[in-house]
Amino acid sequence: MTAMPPSSSTIYRQGNATAGMHSFELRDPIEVDTPHGRGIVLYITVYGVHGNDMWCVANKQDGRMRHYETPQLQLAFNGAIAMNPPVPTRVF
Repeated sequence: MTAMPPSSSTIYRQGNATAGMHSFELRDPIEVDTPHGRGIVLYITVYGVHGNDMWCVANKQDGRMRHYETPQLQLAFNGAIAMNPPVPTRVF
């Protein structure tokens, strides 16, 4: 991928509009839960309406990069939109 242009945009799109496939490189980290543990999304490849998107995720425990389809992932806590807030625990 080429270097991202300076902008306040969250994503940077690359791809050919006529090909039906686009890659989005994320500027802000998104944490997701994968079958291999929690990770951070690096980029997403969108294959159009007839295919699942492919997510490239760096695992936080071992650093391995793996690719997952959308149904395999769950968004971890996102404080910006208060989604999946952490469950408070009691300390006695």
